[in-house]
Amino acid sequence: MIPAVDLFTGMVTITTRDRTGRFRHPQPQLIAQALAQAIRPTRWCEASRTVTVTVAAVGKRAGLQRHFTLSCDHPA
Repeated sequence: MIPAVDLFTGMVTITTRDRTGRFRHPQPQLIAQALAQAIRPTRWCEASRTVTVTVAAVGKRAGLQRHFTLSCDHPA
């Protein structure tokens, strides 16, 4: 799963096997920056509306997880 991030509107589109959801985040550039530095596949938790991106980090062999909680779902 790779989220699509619109830097202008703050809209984040998540597409899974089951459905597509549209959400908002106040700082979409942070998500885009983390995605550009990702070292593992991105994870999505629908229950908490959280995107987890693992990025490289000095001294952390497994990387550092960055969590982004998105706003309520909007119809896609």
